[in-house]
Amino acid sequence: MDMPDDKDAPPTSKKTSTKPIYSKFSQQELPAWKPILTPGWVISVIGVIFIPIGLASLFSSDCLPPSHAQNAVAYIQSDTTNKTCITKWTVEHKMEAPIYIYYQLDNYYQNQMLIFVSREDRIRYLSLLTIQPTLYLLNRREYSKECVRKCIVSILFFSIIAVIVFKTSNCVDMILVNSCRYGETTNCFPEDKTKDNQPIVPCGLIAWSLFNDTYKFSTNNKDLTVNKKNIAWGSDQRSRFGSDVYPKNFQRGDLIGGAKLNESIPWSQQEDLIVWMRTAALPTFRKLYGKIEVDLEVNDEIEIAIENNYNTYEFGGKKKLVLSTTTVMGGKNPFLGTAYLFVGGLSLLCAIGFILLYVIKPRPLGDPSYLPWNRNPGSIK
Repeated sequence: MDMPDDKDAPPTSKKTSTKPIYSKFSQQELPAWKPILTPGWVISVIGVIFIPIGLASLFSSDCLPPSHAQNAVAYIQSDTTNKTCITKWTVEHKMEAPIYIYYQLDNYYQNQMLIFVSREDRIRYLSLLTIQPTLYLLNRREYSKECVRKCIVSILFFSIIAVIVFKTSNCVDMILVNSCRYGETTNCFPEDKTKDNQPIVPCGLIAWSLFNDTYKFSTNNKDLTVNKKNIAWGSDQRSRFGSDVYPKNFQRGDLIGGAKLNESIPWSQQEDLIVWMRTAALPTFRKLYGKIEVDLEVNDEIEIAIENNYNTYEFGGKKKLVLSTTTVMGGKNPFLGTAYLFVGGLSLLCAIGFILLYVIKPRPLGDPSYLPWNRNPGSIK
């Protein structure tokens, strides 16, 4: 019998297999190395990282007339003396917009306890506590007994909390809103009320000492507009300062502390005040004054008219004006660079100490002789 030719044979299916293709990745056989985090390694890495950051972070004119140098306090407190001074700066490097304007105060302890607590800005949400459960009940599509019961319990619970909040605080709702607008300001002594017992809004020493120097800029005989919008934190504007609260009886006492406020503008739009009320932690600090939104070219001459009103002579403080642009690391901050260099250098010194200790008196890692049960009683290694 003739055998069929292989070419005429029907095709047969190839044998399949579920065995995966072998690879070191799929079988988790890739070489690996896990460093042992010894003090020497960790501190060395910190030093190597911090020092370059510190190096990267590191890369005025007096407005007091000579005739008043011996009595600076009387000069700054006088209402008749002209306190305007003109200074000129030359731009050494191109400054691209936005250019941030800061005022810097030295030797000014804004976080001093008596000043820090002299304010009234406790946030209360009485209306939210009672309104939200009610809205929840009204918006429900199904009114089962269980739903109604839970909603009633919720409303009663939050109402009790609201009553407690109302009884135990001077302020209800947001800062000095509603009842507090004409109520007590017990936390604001000594700037709490006027002589005729009227509440001061905003009250307290921090608001009273609001920075009141002003700056005007010009270049090439053209005025530079200073944009003072969006210089405060958005969270402060939305949640810490009421949009329907207006200044009242502010800076009307015998002693005038700082800047005055426009009584037709609500708190949430008084951005200079909002910036000032966010107290600084250190005695040298900067606060944002505004922004210049045009580029300044190299060798441009900026003329600055400064109204020297803020009294820093009384306590030996200093005022500085700073123009700064930002990078990926923020604006120029010598303190930050110095801090990084200090921590990095200290870490490297500690790392060198650990290395010397390891060379002089090594201790093998994982030595079982150091286990407590392998030591001789009373011996110390």
